[in-house]
Amino acid sequence: MKYLSLLKYPYVNTLLQKIIKHTSSSQLLIVKQMMEYFCASEKDLPSAITKMKQSQYHIILDYAMEQNKRASIQTKDTILKNMERLDSMDFIALKPSSLLERDLERILDICKEKRQKIMIDAEEYEYQQKVHLYIRTLQEKYNTRLFPCIYNTYQCYLKTTYKQIMNDIEYFDKIQLPIAIKLVRGAYLEYEIQNAQKKNLPIPVFESIHQTNVCYNRCMLHTIQHAKEQQVYLNIATHNPNSIQLARQYAKPYDKHICFSQLKGIRDDLSQKLLLEGYIVYKYLPYGEYSIMVPYLLRRLQESKMNFTTIDYFSKIV
Repeated sequence: MKYLSLLKYPYVNTLLQKIIKHTSSSQLLIVKQMMEYFCASEKDLPSAITKMKQSQYHIILDYAMEQNKRASIQTKDTILKNMERLDSMDFIALKPSSLLERDLERILDICKEKRQKIMIDAEEYEYQQKVHLYIRTLQEKYNTRLFPCIYNTYQCYLKTTYKQIMNDIEYFDKIQLPIAIKLVRGAYLEYEIQNAQKKNLPIPVFESIHQTNVCYNRCMLHTIQHAKEQQVYLNIATHNPNSIQLARQYAKPYDKHICFSQLKGIRDDLSQKLLLEGYIVYKYLPYGEYSIMVPYLLRRLQESKMNFTTIDYFSKIV
């Protein structure tokens, strides 16, 4: 598992793609089956969306092209093309580091015009504060009292997150605009620790999962409380059954300000239970070329802290 932190680096992703190209046909078949379970190729995207809709899920559509601004125009065009497959309840996931600013804002302009919602993914800590302030200005520009177009992601393994959420809720309340929050535990834990140690900086993340869980639940309950009183929207992005059980005690079914999300193929039992109780549930649907999707998917699975057996098995195949 510790080697998955290497997926942070682009050259490792490139190496993985080369390995896949020289993998036997039987192994590739297994890889393809695994990929279809957790995500979709662009060719199979329409049928994947249809199946998820039939299961009553809403969709967060995530094009797997991370940190590659050289391909920004292609990324933008692909995202806009596949936006047509979604309805107004669905989201498009965007990672600012994979798009030039002009392309990102072009997508946002069209999304606001078509009333399509956006989920902004988090960045590494060294870029996060700058990106966070930029996204906050975009929220001020694109979000309206009746339509919170942009959700920003808050990573609860960061020691500063609880204070950041409190400050942002207060700020948006003062300017009388809604704030839309996606709450995650966080990715790149090992990288953040190693990067801080290498640069002789304070470690920005909690080093135990217990501390992260405490922070996540604290942030979640604080945000749920404000969602009842103010223009606060919350996406509870977790596969942790304890956090979900806690949320169910305070968040009521059919509350349009609060929803849940999980990765496609991960903890569908929890997702279905929430649906049956009347909660709004989203599934993250990553799509793209399979050679690119492998490192991308491994990062996503690591972030979820779930299904480690699957990750280890999949790692051995590639």
